[in-house]
Amino acid sequence: MRIFDLGFLDSPSENRFVATLYKVLIVVLFAFILQSAFLRNMQNYTDHDDNPYNAGAKVTADEGLLPYKDYRLIHMPYYVFTYALILEFTPSLTLSARIISLASFFTMLVLIFYSIQNSLYRKNQIFRFIVGASALLFIMYNPFVQYAFARFTYDFPLLLSMLSFLVLSSTGRSRRLPLKAAISGLLLGVAVGFRMHFIFFIIPFALSILLFQKETTTVKLKQFLYFSLGVFAGLIPVFILISIAPKGFLFDIYQFHFKIDMKAQPGAALSLGEKLTELIDKVLEKWQSSVLLAGLILVMILKAFNLVKDNRLNFKINVLLLTLPFLVYLSVGKLLIIQYVYPLSIFLIVVIFYTIGTQKKYFNYVAILFFVLSIIPPLEVNYKKAYDMKTTESWYALSRHRISILVDEAINGEAKVLTLSPAEILESDSIKIYKEFVSSPFIWRTSHSIPDDTRKEFNIISKKEVDNFMQTNQPDAILTGYYPGDLELKLVEFAQKNGYKKVDLPTERELKLYIKEK
Repeated sequence: MRIFDLGFLDSPSENRFVATLYKVLIVVLFAFILQSAFLRNMQNYTDHDDNPYNAGAKVTADEGLLPYKDYRLIHMPYYVFTYALILEFTPSLTLSARIISLASFFTMLVLIFYSIQNSLYRKNQIFRFIVGASALLFIMYNPFVQYAFARFTYDFPLLLSMLSFLVLSSTGRSRRLPLKAAISGLLLGVAVGFRMHFIFFIIPFALSILLFQKETTTVKLKQFLYFSLGVFAGLIPVFILISIAPKGFLFDIYQFHFKIDMKAQPGAALSLGEKLTELIDKVLEKWQSSVLLAGLILVMILKAFNLVKDNRLNFKINVLLLTLPFLVYLSVGKLLIIQYVYPLSIFLIVVIFYTIGTQKKYFNYVAILFFVLSIIPPLEVNYKKAYDMKTTESWYALSRHRISILVDEAINGEAKVLTLSPAEILESDSIKIYKEFVSSPFIWRTSHSIPDDTRKEFNIISKKEVDNFMQTNQPDAILTGYYPGDLELKLVEFAQKNGYKKVDLPTERELKLYIKEK
């Protein structure tokens, strides 16, 4: 029956009402996404994953110390320098970081939507909106994205990676391709400088230039060279730090993660196949991610039968499909950690909706089905949280500032505080922290397995040395309660033996502040 014929979606409409409706729908969509992302950004829990970045920024800003040389960072350095710059203007580091996270995430969604719209310029405006909106809503309500967004330090390097992909895959004259490759490489190099995980984009992007570009070998090799130079340029500050402290960098980035921490993690002995099975089980736990797995299978079928005819989109889809196995390995190569699946989720959704949009006739029903599925999660959300935002007490983005003020008021003066969660107390100018505990609790909880000579070389404090260390460098206060039990036991015992005054901080957690008697 003609009433079910969706062929009209295969060509643009010249109707002014449709054109106006298209614009209105875009405004409504992004208004909804912005407010939803803001709510999650402010209310997503803080996590100790960013302790090294925040604490490193504090000692770098206060004392001019350098990562790898003066303290253990165990991560790439660009967040440290970014946050240190923020601390020069405001102590509200967590809120500032959340604003950067929100801006990065929202900008990435705008770029994805625009890219999809641009790739479907031959389609009806309503169809273009349906495909673009479906992609964004699947991203917004993907369980892996919801877990990791704002809580971990992925949003800004993810934006850089998406920009890198879009620049690399943009169309243009052959003589401009090397410049685009250089810009793409530069963006990706900077992303790696923020998080080492984004190194998994470099190989597939570089291979895509050689394998999928419809250019002469000379042009492709020139692109590859410029891309490599761009990556190198983006990492120049990292190479400078490596030249200053090569052993420190090697320990922080490689030895700690793969020789020490990984062995201490549950599941470290699992084979790659077992980790992949665990990942698939996680995917199948939620129907949203299960639908995306079905979408990937559909993409593979369409590619296998050579049903994607648009050459521009074919290059983009090929780049993404080549990248996905590397992102799968990122997700499970070391351990299956939920936030590691975040980049995979984003780029998987993009390739699915790029591909669906290329098809006609019956596939218009598939696009509409995905759209219907995409609007189910927003309808299930409890929007009571929107009203909770009337008071900043429910903003986890401000929780660290509140705790810093409580500690500041309890101590009443400048103080050096020892804690295994330094990021929680940095948002006060009068509080100083110990460089030896910048990467707590990560190095502290595994320090017993680090050889004595290595601990001495890299100034790592373990339970063996902590009593002597605190006697020699007596803290003005000790904050505990983030890791109750054996991890903080030595700190509590020292405070009790040395007559520190115990103060209970009025927070959701049972935090104890031990203050040295003056």
